[in-house]
Amino acid sequence: MRHATQEDLDQLEALLAELRKLPRLQARRRGYFSRGGRAFLHFHEDAGDYYVDVKFDGKFQRMKVTSRSDQALSLTRVKEALRSNGRPAANPEVWDFPPGTGIAPRISEPQRAGERD
Repeated sequence: MRHATQEDLDQLEALLAELRKLPRLQARRRGYFSRGGRAFLHFHEDAGDYYVDVKFDGKFQRMKVTSRSDQALSLTRVKEALRSNGRPAANPEVWDFPPGTGIAPRISEPQRAGERD
């Protein structure tokens, strides 16, 4: 897993264009966005697949964005998080990696209705 290169980001330009339209996000440089002055979103590539790390509820979570449907789902979740101060709806398709583990992701469990952190 590595950060996305400019060539990788060329493949994600449609998603990047949609992200640039969101008023609560600031494009720091191509492929890196902040929210309220803090890092919020950036991209990775691994074995031909693309991923976005988005800060949901104070920690980064990884989502696949290789396909158009993956991109649409991630854009929806980013918009939800921006509307709700960083708390997206639970989704088992999101990759969650705890601090200090680098890039070794694990699939997060979906939050059950009514449960709180």
